[in-house]
Amino acid sequence: MVHNPQQSEICSHVGLNGNLWCRKCLLGGSELERAADGVMNNISRYVPTYYPGPPRTAGVTTQAIIRQIHTAGRGVANAVSALQTQSGIKDKLAEFWIQKLLEHAGQLRVIRLQNRHTRDQHLNIARNPDRAKIISEIEDEIEAEMVGWLMTQPPESYAALPVDSRQDKYVWHLCSSVWTPKQSEMFATRLQSSSIDGLSLPPIRAAYIVQYKNNLIGKHFKAIQQSGNPTAMEDHWGTWCPSVVSDHRQYGRADMKILIDNLLDVWSRIDPKRIFVKPKLHILSHILDDIRHHGPAGLYSTEIFECFNAIFRMCSVLSNHQAPSRDIAWACADMDRFKHQISGGWWQLPDGSHVQAGPKVRAYFNNTHLQRHLGYVEHENPPAGTIRRKKTVCEAVTWEQLTHGKERQCLASRFAKESSWFRVKSVTSQHGDLCHPGSWVFGDHTGVTVVGRIVDILQRADAGPSADRGKCFLLERFMLCNSRHPHYNMPELVQADEDDRYVVLNPPRHRAPCPSSREKRHTLEDEFIEHTDNKSYILNMHALHNAALIRQLLPRHLSVPKQYLTNCTEEHKIMAAKLRTVQEAARLKAVAARHDRATAKKAAKQGDGAELPAEQVMMGWGRRTGKCWCWEQWRIEALGVRAKWG
Repeated sequence: MVHNPQQSEICSHVGLNGNLWCRKCLLGGSELERAADGVMNNISRYVPTYYPGPPRTAGVTTQAIIRQIHTAGRGVANAVSALQTQSGIKDKLAEFWIQKLLEHAGQLRVIRLQNRHTRDQHLNIARNPDRAKIISEIEDEIEAEMVGWLMTQPPESYAALPVDSRQDKYVWHLCSSVWTPKQSEMFATRLQSSSIDGLSLPPIRAAYIVQYKNNLIGKHFKAIQQSGNPTAMEDHWGTWCPSVVSDHRQYGRADMKILIDNLLDVWSRIDPKRIFVKPKLHILSHILDDIRHHGPAGLYSTEIFECFNAIFRMCSVLSNHQAPSRDIAWACADMDRFKHQISGGWWQLPDGSHVQAGPKVRAYFNNTHLQRHLGYVEHENPPAGTIRRKKTVCEAVTWEQLTHGKERQCLASRFAKESSWFRVKSVTSQHGDLCHPGSWVFGDHTGVTVVGRIVDILQRADAGPSADRGKCFLLERFMLCNSRHPHYNMPELVQADEDDRYVVLNPPRHRAPCPSSREKRHTLEDEFIEHTDNKSYILNMHALHNAALIRQLLPRHLSVPKQYLTNCTEEHKIMAAKLRTVQEAARLKAVAARHDRATAKKAAKQGDGAELPAEQVMMGWGRRTGKCWCWEQWRIEALGVRAKWG
């Protein structure tokens, strides 16, 4: 998950480097406290990291900022820093005025408390019993004077922002960083051999992904999370992928809760310290409330705003670079104004009336060539059941030829043996996807939902021009197992018996949510893996396309997530104990290293002759030459001083 620093700034939060690093709740503490298992201030530090803590509120944040301002009005910088560390609240706008207060209040403290000539004369009396009371009263006066001026400024506001759901970068780095070159090559080969039919992905460039694994963008992560399932850290991969496709309706919140818990638990199994070293993991636990208030997490992802970097660069091409930010702002404002005008928007004149652009200006955008140039082209999906024939003339085949073979004998009586058929390219599913021969689909066969792989898509060649040219497709049927695969934890498909292996389905009209497909073209010969087991398959539950439809068709027990840890609290305590041991060993090692460095530095400063007896030092024993200097042999000459050695 991505935690935008700007979100912490808007929430008046200190950021990820603070002790209370979560901008959504009051969870945190020092590194030693977070690893502790006992109760500190009635709060166990480590175990609650897996759950949302007491939420931050606008009122609490406002009171904390006001308290910092009042403390800054007394001119004590250390007290302000202590409050910010204690609460995890540091407002950027207030920080500007806090520094102003510290500066001016510090000057007043010098005048009223430190300068003997300008301060209260009672403070100049030695051993005055009322000295502490007088100092406190003067500090209160300074605070009231400074805060009274500051409170005339506009008050602060608090805004709650939803969290982002991105975790792909961290999972990918955790997996790929430990691979050897041979393992990376094997992963690239397997990834390139993956079928993308039904994933709505462009062709996978596995070699590029592995070569530039630290510089990937969104489309690469989408390909990896839907098709990649590495042998290392499979538990983590398996908990990460379903969390991004979970449906938010009916069982959505309960499923998301389990998936998020599993993600955090697996991270902690790999590295118990990661749960608070990477605060974004804990922030993910707040996503359930954000989904209820703001909608699905994908709607408010902040990664999309990175695309504006190209716009900013283009806006500054003609800039004189004296004030590039101003030039970029003016360019963006001009573009927004132009869009508002040609789209028929209204604006207010100085006299209060509202006007809009003329009809010719508003019709400017009706030009289809201009729309196509800007990418505003409407794509009309063909109706369900529409077929696409090949551009080249294809030869017609008879039904007898199509049903030749022992497995297809059950279909021989469906149509006349001499009937002619064309093999077509694709058919449109009920949900607008293009299904090709080889695509996996759910279909309706005599009122029963079946799953299988399309063998042929056919169209009658001998039907009259006015008739509805007969259309159907042959489906190789597979049976959905009643249990999940023991290793991949996903539904398993096995080939049906010979008697029921092939069925004929009519074009989709009411059901049959087929997965979409994309043609995969290569101009180079690449190494690939050919699977030999064609009798059993795994239903990819990591796919984003049609994920909700697939879960609606599957039985609930095949799609419901399972808890990774049965006793989370006890497991978290065990992880905390392991972490304390590791942390203590790391601290002792760091202390020993600091001591060794200090000893070496001290020895280097003292030199080789530091431990010599006083007699040798008085004799002039040289630590650099190892020789005795004989002072009597120094002779001062008129042109200078020359040393002679004895």
